Amino acid sequence: MRVFAIELYRDGDFTEFKIERDGETRRIWLNTPFRGEPRELRIDSVVVSGGAAEVGQLVADVDEWWQSLSTALQDRAREALAHKGAFYNPASEMRRAIDVSRVIHVRDYVSKIYGA
Repeated sequence: MRVFAIELYRDGDFTEFKIERDGETRRIWLNTPFRGEPRELRIDSVVVSGGAAEVGQLVADVDEWWQSLSTALQDRAREALAHKGAFYNPASEMRRAIDVSRVIHVRDYVSKIYGA
């Protein structure tokens, strides 16, 4: 399994990434908070509601992926999650940690709001 194509769009914290598992790829979107709460979650262009099986699978997949990462990368991702403000010219390993933190932020948000 892998998580890739992690993007954060500056038009309001819109997050997108892909999960590949067992030869299938799913595209995950979490809309900007400026469009209201709860933020809209889409999996493969389909709006997902709280408690849906797809939400549980998303959280399980991200958890499994997170556990496969090195402790050092996990630690840097936690630092990135705790960081407030912009990152200015981060080193390549920190850029990777920032991407990881974006996926973890989505997992945490979905778990809390969508009840996975």
